[in-house]
Amino acid sequence: STDIALHEFCHLLNMANLIDSYPDVHGATTYNYSIDPKNGWMQFYLDFLTGNVVDPKTGKLTGVYPEMWRLTPRYMRENALISGGVWGFRPNGGGNLTIDSLEKVYIPLSYRNSGGGPWFDFMFASGADAIDASKIKSNNTNVIKFLNFDNQIARSQPVGLGETSLDFTTKDGQFTYTKTVVIYDEGQATEAVNALFEKDTTIKDSTDQAAIDKAQTLVDLLPTTITTKAELQKRIDAAQEALNNRNAITTPVISPVSEKQTSLTVTGLEGARIAVTLPDGTMVSKTANAQGIATFFVTDLKAGDIITATQTKNGITSKQASITVTPDQSEVITVTTESFTIGKDSYIKGTYTGDVAKLAIEVNGTLLQQINATKSPYQYYAKGKVTEATDQVYVITYDSNGKQLEKTKVDVKNQTKSTLTPKPFYIGKDNYITGQLAGDITKFSLTVNGTEYTRINVTTPPDFKYYANNIIKNATDT
Repeated sequence: STDIALHEFCHLLNMANLIDSYPDVHGATTYNYSIDPKNGWMQFYLDFLTGNVVDPKTGKLTGVYPEMWRLTPRYMRENALISGGVWGFRPNGGGNLTIDSLEKVYIPLSYRNSGGGPWFDFMFASGADAIDASKIKSNNTNVIKFLNFDNQIARSQPVGLGETSLDFTTKDGQFTYTKTVVIYDEGQATEAVNALFEKDTTIKDSTDQAAIDKAQTLVDLLPTTITTKAELQKRIDAAQEALNNRNAITTPVISPVSEKQTSLTVTGLEGARIAVTLPDGTMVSKTANAQGIATFFVTDLKAGDIITATQTKNGITSKQASITVTPDQSEVITVTTESFTIGKDSYIKGTYTGDVAKLAIEVNGTLLQQINATKSPYQYYAKGKVTEATDQVYVITYDSNGKQLEKTKVDVKNQTKSTLTPKPFYIGKDNYITGQLAGDITKFSLTVNGTEYTRINVTTPPDFKYYANNIIKNATDT
């Protein structure tokens, strides 16, 4: 009957493995179908074949879609148009290698054929005359370069490491023979793996994830027939584990250090063993305290020296930290001076840094008395010594040996004429006397009938105001 025929056809398609997952041919009720008294299970089989069976678990349609049946002459041929592929002219008496059944063909980058040429040859027992030479291609010309197709021999050359495929298409365009080819280099893979390690089991400080990934890519290209592949993979796995462990231990922090310092502070993890390598190559180590700090004695440091440090905890060593020794700032002499206003200021003032022992002022080429520089900021009494705005005045500093250090010019200026202009004050209306001021006025007061009231600061120059509501009471007040 039709019902039985459809049932068996579903079985045939199931066995053909055309799709990844089929409905259960014997499980119609699982998909909520029931037998029809007249047509039996026909509806289920039709939905099976057209991809309209609803999966009760996912709600999605399943089954064999028409476009996936592949019931065309192209797929129903008993024999492929191109077959019997072999890799010929192999070196060292290797003989021809049948490649049809090989998932991938592995060829070394340094390959030389039996004649010493750097190319490899593919030939076909059947269908070679149907190949369109103009359609032969390498899908990655950075890995393999197709050279020519002559006397039904396809010649190609390895040019780089990697995996790609070679396509051989028939003249009618109805069939393509494809073979995946892997170009590898055992030497480069070994070199990349060895470069990860300082010693057999210790990775280099420079080893990072990018270096491991590069080595892994090169090893992945190796065929399983390469006897060293398994060992190289073990070493990559060891490097990855070591890197993961190292990244779990943070890099310690070295506090800034200058050339005259005698101690060095490194901060890491509590209880970690902190190892410091000094500029002369000496290595010293200490266990970090509860705050993660370890302090080391240092001597004879010079600006530009490099100090490095690592920390080790639970057998895992961190990445290396480094710091450059800086010049001692106490040797850097800087002197600043404030401007000096004649008639207003009594002292020349400023600041200094460095080992300054004494200072003096020079006025118009005449050096005046030196005074001790006890601390910064400094001041030097100059009233009556600097008398004109045109005077050339300098502050000169000296070290403890009397050697002159710095000579810094002082800006000398005359006192600016000060004026204060009040606005009219209306009794009973105004609370403040207001107006404008100019010059070097910093404080002002109000005097009424001979009585001076509180002096206040100038806060909003050039404007000022003074509260006078209860001070000026009569229009005759002066």
